[in-house]
Amino acid sequence: MDGLAEAPRERRLTSGQVCEASGISRGALRLYERERLIASPPRSRGGYRLYPGDTVDLVAAIKIIKTLGFGLSEVRELLALASGDEASARKLRAAASRRLKEIDERIEGLTDLRDCIAAFLEGETFEDDEECAALARLLKRQRAATGTSRSPR
Repeated sequence: MDGLAEAPRERRLTSGQVCEASGISRGALRLYERERLIASPPRSRGGYRLYPGDTVDLVAAIKIIKTLGFGLSEVRELLALASGDEASARKLRAAASRRLKEIDERIEGLTDLRDCIAAFLEGETFEDDEECAALARLLKRQRAATGTSRSPR
C-alpha cells in the first residue's frame, strides 16, 4: 500500500435485513426486483441476496410514492426521472403536477361524499342535494337487487 487507505467496503444487507428496516415483505421486495424498481443484487457464497446499503432508502421512497397513489409503472418513471438531467426534472415536475391535480380532484370528490353522508345523518334525504342524487340512485338499485325495503330516509 502506498500510504493510501483502502476504501471501506460498502455494507451489504440480506433481504431479511432490508425488509425489516423498511417494513415491507419479502414478496414486495422480490416484486420490486422483478419490476426493476431496484437492481437485482449479487448473491453471497451461501446464496443470500446481498443488497447495497442504500436499498433501504430506495424502498422507503417506493413505499411513499405508492402510498400517494402511484402504480408501479409510475413509480419506475418517477425514480428514473428523479435521477436524470434538467429535461427529466421538467418531466418530473409535469408528472407531479398531473398527480397533484388528480389528488385535488379526489379530495373534492371525497369532500362532496362526506357532505352527502353527513347531511343524511342529520336527517336530509339524498335527493335533497343534487350532488347526492347519484348516490341515492345507486342505493335504490342496490335495495331493488337485494330485495330490501329499507330506504335512506
